[in-house]
Amino acid sequence: MTGVTSSRFQSLLAIALFIGSRAFVDYSTSGLENPLTNLLIVGYLILLAQSERRGLLPALILASMALVNRLDLIWLLGPSAAVACVKQSSKRWPNIALAALPIIVWEAFSIVYYGFAVPNTAYAKVQTGIGEQQLLIQGVR
Repeated sequence: MTGVTSSRFQSLLAIALFIGSRAFVDYSTSGLENPLTNLLIVGYLILLAQSERRGLLPALILASMALVNRLDLIWLLGPSAAVACVKQSSKRWPNIALAALPIIVWEAFSIVYYGFAVPNTAYAKVQTGIGEQQLLIQGVR
């Protein structure tokens, strides 16, 4: 029972910290992408924590839906999803394929309709005209 109490306390503390952050509140209340991203991440983490009891499929489907919303979330959700998939039993591949269906369908549509799998904003961020060393220095700052 102490694990549940500790977990609830940590959850409430995290919620309080996020609500107390002006930057988080400002970005979470402007537009639809950021609030949806936050909701999908929280839902994924909750389902991942319950995956021992409910199975991994719901968490993986939510992760796939999050990738449809923002493709760069693969760097945030991918490692935990990969570890969870490796820990799961030998029946994991059909679940992974089923869970990946939303992002696979979206990417196929994106290639057919737009002609690119990656959003054009990604190309704009890569081609900055600034040298790699300068970007690295600024990133460290």
